[in-house]
Amino acid sequence: LFDKIRQDPRHSQITCLSAEDNISSRKFPDWSMNWFATNHAFGVQEVFESILMAFIGLQSNLAQYTQVKIFNYLAQGVLPSSIEPFRVQKTILMCDIAGFTRLCEHLEAHHLVRLVNHFLKITCERVDEHGGEVNKIMGDCILAVFEACDTDQAVQTAVNIVQDVDQLRQHSSDPLCQFLQCGIGMDTGVVTEGNIGTDVKKDYTILGTAVNVASRLESLTRFFQKSLVISERVKNLISADWELEFLGDFKIKGIEAKQNLYTIQNLHAPAINDIDTNNIAINDI
Repeated sequence: LFDKIRQDPRHSQITCLSAEDNISSRKFPDWSMNWFATNHAFGVQEVFESILMAFIGLQSNLAQYTQVKIFNYLAQGVLPSSIEPFRVQKTILMCDIAGFTRLCEHLEAHHLVRLVNHFLKITCERVDEHGGEVNKIMGDCILAVFEACDTDQAVQTAVNIVQDVDQLRQHSSDPLCQFLQCGIGMDTGVVTEGNIGTDVKKDYTILGTAVNVASRLESLTRFFQKSLVISERVKNLISADWELEFLGDFKIKGIEAKQNLYTIQNLHAPAINDIDTNNIAINDI
């Protein structure tokens, strides 16, 4: 776009303050392409450039630290704190690193962060690729949310994460990745979405049984020695193309009735085992 503008004979002495790739919508849709002159004698242009560059940089940083939904609210001029809580059906995906507590005890801080970042790169990119949203990053765990109608995509996300983690563990040049295994739990149901917190700290999040169940199922991946455990509610929303393995009916903490649980057949990933931290050679990584 900037090259086209520079080729236009009507324009001269144009400065490009910043350029970004993969932008799907204009940041300032209401701004026209009208030009204005600044007075160099008083440094107005330099001041304006500094202010605008700082604003653009702030937007980019804010997008990295803020949920997509919150960022979109701000871009539309809507104050997120003004959003009233509401109920909506969602599919929840919880995913974390298996054996992470023991890794925390044995790895140096920079090694631990490096391992988590390998994991988060896979999980966050896969969630985004399949139309979900990462609601929270909680240490080594992510909470991802999908529309209920996109539950097939949510399951595909989980399968891709397990496969990607497996590939990274086997083929990465970073020796840390040999310790990378994950567990994923999924449930679907009506949740409450909105703001929680106080004047000191607020969070825009989701609450409800589906979130709690997904967390419980993620923990059960260790018990079942499976990388993925899904609820019957998820099973009922996905297409018949998925080949499922019935794991049994189990009592889940906080839920009165036993729950039928499933996993995906032929999911090529090793069973989740405790990490053998005796084999961690710090000097090698």
